[in-house]
Amino acid sequence: MTYIKPEFTREVKSRTVEPTSREKKTDRLLFFDNVRSLAVLLVVLFHAAISYSNVVPWWYVVDSSRSQLFDVFIAILAVFVMPVLFFVAGYFALPSLQHKGPTDFLKSKFKRLGIPWFFGVFFLVPIMPYVRHYTRSIDNGEVALGYWRFWVASMRSSGWFRYAPLSLLEDRFYPGYFWFISLLLCFFVVLCLLYEAKKKWLGGSVHSAKAGAASSRSILVRLLLFGCISSAGFLAVGWLSSFESWVIIANVLLFQPANLVLYVCYFSLGAYAFSKRWFANAHPLGRLTTWGSVCFLLSIGYLIVVKKALAGPTKELAIAFAFSHSFLCLAFVGVLISLALRYWNRPSAIGQRLASNSYNIYLVHLPIVVAFQLLLASWQGPALVKFAIVAICSVLLSYGISRHVIKKSHLLAVIGLVVLFALMSILIRPR
Repeated sequence: MTYIKPEFTREVKSRTVEPTSREKKTDRLLFFDNVRSLAVLLVVLFHAAISYSNVVPWWYVVDSSRSQLFDVFIAILAVFVMPVLFFVAGYFALPSLQHKGPTDFLKSKFKRLGIPWFFGVFFLVPIMPYVRHYTRSIDNGEVALGYWRFWVASMRSSGWFRYAPLSLLEDRFYPGYFWFISLLLCFFVVLCLLYEAKKKWLGGSVHSAKAGAASSRSILVRLLLFGCISSAGFLAVGWLSSFESWVIIANVLLFQPANLVLYVCYFSLGAYAFSKRWFANAHPLGRLTTWGSVCFLLSIGYLIVVKKALAGPTKELAIAFAFSHSFLCLAFVGVLISLALRYWNRPSAIGQRLASNSYNIYLVHLPIVVAFQLLLASWQGPALVKFAIVAICSVLLSYGISRHVIKKSHLLAVIGLVVLFALMSILIRPR
């Protein structure tokens, strides 16, 4: 996806006990955990569906069973899932920074995000490009490299900067789906710099003033203005670089420039929402039926624009695409926030378990998804059935690994990664 984790670093145990006075002051809201967990699960479903769509030919496993239903499914999910996660991350980043201070804040982020990123990009990410290399080579009657030789070759291509379609990254080292973590770390660093600069310029504290909670009407007005600003930025950058282009910087940052505008906007919106106490009174942002109707109408319009743009892009269609994409994203954010505030803002055993494991689910899910897609590729079953099997098995196995391995012992998880890498290097030979 252009497409985890919002603020995964918050401790779940703070929501299973009586909140302290410090937690009450930072207005930690339970419904955001449920929004985050849902978004992570949607990421898993998104990746599970790609193999059965017609619009991602570079995917690691392209199944012969496909359906246009999944074209629509992934097109809609790609619009809003990651911006939602950046919004939640921004909302909780600011109070965490205020509480810990810049130094401790960054230390905690680099420990929580940086260490998994390091092991992930070296031991997990190369698995997916290798699957693509292996399957394409076999299909074309060519000799596939052994895993060790492929891995070494990919390690030699680090430290480059280039605009390129994702398919050109096939045999190169890149962050893969860990792009979100590296980009989020970058956002945290920039937030700390801005925080310190503002404190220096103001000459005092930059803690949020405890004013009254914002009204729903004032929030909606600001969201409308935000939609116009984010649409204009998305359009401008998309016009300059194309909406689909990717940029990789020094083997660390990987992103689509047009979508980067939205990620910055939503991360900033989250921090702004906290500073203005948007959700302090836990009131939904307008009527859920209104948000749902807007989402439905914008989805229809967006899909029509995308279909026409694929047939023959024009400047008019580019403008329509940018604004329909941006406002559809905003509408989905409104739906999820309103839905969560109404129905998911209470503790539950399932919610707490998903919240405590959602980060780790994201870390391990993609190799598992691709493995199940590969296992089912030779079976000529319906695309919908294959998708259901891949999605359910991937979610359950990812959750199981998180709960029973990673959360039990980080050392055991690292040992497992190294053993997996060694076995693949030894057993997967040239064919």
